[in-house]
Amino acid sequence: MKILPAVTSSLLIAAACTLTPTALADSTEAHCEFYSHGDKKKDRSGPCTFSQRQGYIDIGLSNGKTFNLSPGKKPDHFKDQEDHKVVRKNESGNKQVYKWDQKKIVVSFGGGQQSSQANSNKVAVKDMARYCAGEASAKFSQKPGNISTQPAIKDQGMYSVFGQYPPSGADPKIFICTFNADGEFVGVDKQ
Repeated sequence: MKILPAVTSSLLIAAACTLTPTALADSTEAHCEFYSHGDKKKDRSGPCTFSQRQGYIDIGLSNGKTFNLSPGKKPDHFKDQEDHKVVRKNESGNKQVYKWDQKKIVVSFGGGQQSSQANSNKVAVKDMARYCAGEASAKFSQKPGNISTQPAIKDQGMYSVFGQYPPSGADPKIFICTFNADGEFVGVDKQ
């Protein structure tokens, strides 16, 4: 009868190890500017929320409108909830532009109009590997499960996260995510 508790414990441990952890979103407060197609003058601007998880992006405007973006087939290409094509461009380390055919949203993180929230775009060291996996998933058009990352390491005042896809096998593609000394995401590039 002493064997049964040992077997039960082993099965519980094995089951716990095989459960897939839930992907948590990295969310931050930001400032959004909304432009109609071709307009250089913004239609509206104000606070918004920006959430990212494994390549999926949600932008919530203060008027209640939310844009849910799924990774497309090319780097920095997405589809919104209505299946419209969206292209992301990084204008600077703290500004991203999301362009549709008929509109665009400029998302700014920290500084300027957000001085009270200057620390909101920092990524904790323990979360950098997961954040990197999301960025790599979007940039390299890979499913999140096809990407593996290592814990962040500090080198010369910056943080680096190394990763690859596929997670195993021959000829993996190696990439590196960099974060500045304050934990702000800088970029992801292939090695």
